[in-house]
Amino acid sequence: MVNVLKYLVEQTFEKLIKMPSVKITTASLNEEAKDELIKAITTSVHTATQVPKEFIHVIIDIVGDDNYAVGGQTVTEIKKTRIK
Repeated sequence: MVNVLKYLVEQTFEKLIKMPSVKITTASLNEEAKDELIKAITTSVHTATQVPKEFIHVIIDIVGDDNYAVGGQTVTEIKKTRIK
């Protein structure tokens, strides 16, 4: 019985120290897209690492369109020129 408990404690500790964290920085996302992204990242990390989903952290840092640039233009500028 002691060996079983020791094994369970070791396995739990092993899982706790493997807590992957993924941070995504993006200009804007609607709630549906954000939820879909969180689920997809969690599933992908779980598949790749075999770490239980409840130990996987996903952080989404949403930056305003004026504060996020691609190719030297803010997302606001890009939206103005590409979406007419």
